[in-house]
Amino acid sequence: MRQIFKPNHVTAIICEYNPLHNGHAYQINYIKKNHPDGMIVAIMSSNFTQRAEPSIISKWARAKTALLNGIDLVIELPVVWSTSSAKYFAYASVFLANSLGVVDDLSFGCECDDLYTLSRITDIINCNNFNTHIKRFLSKGISYPSARYNALKELSCNDTADVLNYANNVLAIEYLSALKSFNSKIKPQPLKRKEVLHDSNDVKNNFASASYIRNLILNNKIGDMKKLIPENSYNILIEEVKNNRIASIYNLERPILSKLRCMNKNDFCNIKDVSEGLQNRLYEKVCKACSLDNLFDEIKTKRYTHSRIRRIILSAYIGINKYIIDSMPPYIKVLAFSKQGKTLLKTIKRNASLPLITN
Repeated sequence: MRQIFKPNHVTAIICEYNPLHNGHAYQINYIKKNHPDGMIVAIMSSNFTQRAEPSIISKWARAKTALLNGIDLVIELPVVWSTSSAKYFAYASVFLANSLGVVDDLSFGCECDDLYTLSRITDIINCNNFNTHIKRFLSKGISYPSARYNALKELSCNDTADVLNYANNVLAIEYLSALKSFNSKIKPQPLKRKEVLHDSNDVKNNFASASYIRNLILNNKIGDMKKLIPENSYNILIEEVKNNRIASIYNLERPILSKLRCMNKNDFCNIKDVSEGLQNRLYEKVCKACSLDNLFDEIKTKRYTHSRIRRIILSAYIGINKYIIDSMPPYIKVLAFSKQGKTLLKTIKRNASLPLITN
């Protein structure tokens, strides 16, 4: 029987660091305060993120900022799952954390840090009749998030359902579902978001959302973000700006439209989340769209959210089909590690349930 080697306390963080800002630094420092001799593994998105767009800087630059801010080991969440909906994003991330064979805790930021409430919602969502309630609401022509909210409201109460109005709470619940599904021994550790909400346009006490900071970068307001991110993260961003390595989905606008116009209706059917005749709408609008924004707006309806449409379009462009997403990552891809992380890697090699790729 294989011997299990266990290092000091190991905490996993599922992240994008797009870019790494003061809120992320707060989470890392909070973990280190509670486990001074522990190590932190970041399971980080690839060059494309869950918003179905390229990360503002490359995964290599983001991995470097992670190490400079206290992360010991950075593992890549492959593009198939880093661009997926909350459920597949969370399940693949937790699957990778579990496969390392060394992780004790999973730390995640959310608007509700009450583990009892999050666990209770998770149990309701995973009960047998929850999908029946969702399908009933979907039949009325509303979006999946709205149907899920209404179903939870019916089965619990308004206050509980309101938890789903916040994106990071939704991810937190999916993390809990995944941990339960894999019968994982990893302990969930929710951490309340500091000062500002996800996608907020507010700035409070030098805390801002990643989307707000990305907008500053894309609008050449680099100096305005200096107090919103750690100094080393700022310096790396400056370097990426100077070398013209800032990415945007609009840099891919013509290639994406060109690729989509070469697809037929059956090709669209093989993309995740394309159902109920949506392939016909996609095929029709793609042929007429003059820009990505125009395409997103034309396809969007009350039932199909903007985020869902963006994921479908990006999946079609990259070539991610629905059959791949339903599987789990087949390997552990290492992006970066510190001196301490190198020691942890040796332990992971002995304990991991998946192949480890380091070159």
